[in-house]
Amino acid sequence: MKKLITLVICVLMGGSTFGQELVVNGNLEGEQEANWSSFWVQDPSKEGPTDEASGQGPSAVHSDGTGGWKYFADIVDNPFKKGEHCVKVHVMSEAEAIENGNARYSGGTFVQWNTQFFIYSKQAIPVGKWIRLKFKVRGEKSGSMQSQTHQEPGKHIGNNFCGSVDYESDKWTKVDKVVEVTSSHTTKSGTEYEFHSVCFNLSTVEGNEIYFDDISMVMSDEEPIIEKKEDNDNFFVNFLKFGTETNDSCKGIGKSNGKDAPFACTTFTLKDPFGEKQAPVVDIDGEKVIKVSTMGFTSEQVPDLDSLGNEQPDTINGGILMKTVYKWADGTLVGSGSNAGKSEPEKYAYQLFITTPHKFKADEKYRLVFWARADKEAELNTQAHYGPGQYIDYGSFGKAADLDPIPTEWHKYEMGVTEEALMNSKAKGGWSVCLDLYQLKEANNYYFRFEELSFTDSKIEVGERTLGSADIALPVNAGGDEPLPTTVDVADMLKIFGEEDFGFMNEDGNALKLRALTVPEEEGDDPEDTFAAVDSWTDGGFVNEEGYFIGEDDKGVEVGLTEESFNEGNIDFHVWNNPDAGISFADGKTVKTQLCISKGGWYYIYNVTLMSQEKYSETGISGVKSLKTGKNVLYNLAGQRVGSSYKGIVIKDGKKAVLK
Repeated sequence: MKKLITLVICVLMGGSTFGQELVVNGNLEGEQEANWSSFWVQDPSKEGPTDEASGQGPSAVHSDGTGGWKYFADIVDNPFKKGEHCVKVHVMSEAEAIENGNARYSGGTFVQWNTQFFIYSKQAIPVGKWIRLKFKVRGEKSGSMQSQTHQEPGKHIGNNFCGSVDYESDKWTKVDKVVEVTSSHTTKSGTEYEFHSVCFNLSTVEGNEIYFDDISMVMSDEEPIIEKKEDNDNFFVNFLKFGTETNDSCKGIGKSNGKDAPFACTTFTLKDPFGEKQAPVVDIDGEKVIKVSTMGFTSEQVPDLDSLGNEQPDTINGGILMKTVYKWADGTLVGSGSNAGKSEPEKYAYQLFITTPHKFKADEKYRLVFWARADKEAELNTQAHYGPGQYIDYGSFGKAADLDPIPTEWHKYEMGVTEEALMNSKAKGGWSVCLDLYQLKEANNYYFRFEELSFTDSKIEVGERTLGSADIALPVNAGGDEPLPTTVDVADMLKIFGEEDFGFMNEDGNALKLRALTVPEEEGDDPEDTFAAVDSWTDGGFVNEEGYFIGEDDKGVEVGLTEESFNEGNIDFHVWNNPDAGISFADGKTVKTQLCISKGGWYYIYNVTLMSQEKYSETGISGVKSLKTGKNVLYNLAGQRVGSSYKGIVIKDGKKAVLK
């Protein structure tokens, strides 16, 4: 009924509230007029006869005297979802463009607009209207693209229609922009135009393949109201779960010199002149703190020997030619290789890293909270890195000029805690916060107590928040039989969450929730963010033949729970296949789904296989704990806990019995 009501409201209120759709065939699955398309590309490598009916052919000449070739975008088989289609745009590299003889430059730089993608409207768009632009985008390489407005494709008017749009290589990025059309979008050289095209400059990442899908551009008289199903912008997940005592292993792929580079480290890593190591944790006055000890250095004058090891005369001052050599206090040379001893250490000779599995996202909210003190007052500076030592940006979380120096008494630092504080876009894709600790360039001791490194709940991917997983099998009943109870050992889950039992279910903000895969929000969506907008499922729910959670709709298999389901280190699942659902488990058919236990924003995932009782018996009792039978507790011969209404042979008080 809920879906029906939503549909009726959309039908009744469609016109003025939601505006006029300017795009034809936005999902790329239907037909378009033979001589017109909503999607265009400008690419100087293309050539062909001008088609006056459709407008395909040379684009307007730019200020540098070059033009391009505008044509309908290529609609191809979607390489990420079988049986569907999307737009594909090839972005030439500079080398390709040079080889083709049509590379375009501005001020000696290969231009971002060498290849462009257009979303075109037959309807002119004037000042004062509101545009809601939605689409999905991904590339073979991750990148960012800038937006413009054009009259028809290739006739540029204004820049920065909806800012820059970031996209990823490993998943679709959903874009949803609301823009009020102003004179900056419609005026060029003092002349105002109505525009038809939103343009994206794609040559920010060379030699790329970029894909677009599910494109919509709606024009309305008033600002569109975007209702969010769940606003998690003010809910944060803390990756320092146990403060300074957190020491999880962090593994992944970062970037170094623009290339993918694997890294593996612990949460707190110290990088000093002698290597990289786990940051030392010490006990001070009963508290666990991280201690970083920096070393002083000296310089001395030594003879500057030639390549044969001989002293050289100083032809200017007389005597022997001397040079300055820099050494650490322990006598080792500063630097390494051919640079050893040639210069004093840098201010970043000692660095402390806080690394998480979460990849920083531009403009996301974050919070970094810690206490610090030092034996000698010293400046504090921050950087953003991929893995430790894989530098991205300077001062991302605060520069020395803006941060209080580290004093000799404990001082609390709170970064990103204001409503306006957002992640620096330059830090995008990083995983590590870096603290530079050698501004003094002398021996010192620094002490840290970390409380929080949190990110907005809605921005954290499933993999980043998953602490563990297990594979389990659950048998389903045949026909209209009673639900089958199956006891699953979840002691590992409780241990990973740091719990002994289910007492935390009643703690405010930490209630245990059982969640499941959800049906994609819109047709064509990929269920990549598996548990992104999932209803709480503490009482159980139904899944369909694809394994998706379908709420209270009983046309599926119910995985049910009761108040007694949670006991010590076990959960009792009650699985019932509705005979009216039409799901058959004959001939060994199975249904795969995922469930997860959620606590405080963290997940433990169960990869579930639903199967018939027969297949379950043949496969083995996966995920079911061998239990000591207690008084008045019944189990069938498969080891499943059953109720008193069960008919057949059972185990009761450790002995076989027959229930009739």
